[in-house]
Formats: sequence, structure tokens, C-alpha cells
Amino acid sequence: MIGTAFRGMGMEPEYQSPELRYLFNLYKERYRIEPTLFSITGWERIRDALENIRGFQGAMDEVNMSPTDHCGRSIKDIG
Repeated sequence: MIGTAFRGMGMEPEYQSPELRYLFNLYKERYRIEPTLFSITGWERIRDALENIRGFQGAMDEVNMSPTDHCGRSIKDIG
């Protein structure tokens, strides 16, 4: 993970890596605002939370997510 908010922390853009500047620009282009440190950590935490859903009782069956299973159901449940 690369953080993007260094204003007020003594790090100006000229000291940032090319990768950090690239990520910063992608975010700004997409959302039309400058990213903060929480912009990046928020994405990671949401992904982690979703991938750790276990035993959620949905309307039709139980849902169990994982880093390799973003559906949460078996093929028999979908078919």
C-alpha cells in the first residue's frame, strides 16, 4: 500500500516517488479531489472486511467470502 497524504508532514511533492505521484494523479483524475492518507487505507479496509464475511445468513442461503472467492456461494447455490 502506498499512502498519498504528506501535506503538513514535511514531505512536499518533489520528495515523493514516481509511483506515489502516479497514484495521486489517478485518484485526482477519477474523483476530482486530492486523495488523503485515508483514501487509500479506506479501500484496503473495505476489501478486507468484505473478504472476511463468514456465515452471513442471506435471504436464500449462507454467504462465506474469502480473498479468492468474491461470490460467497458455491456453484450449486447459483445454478
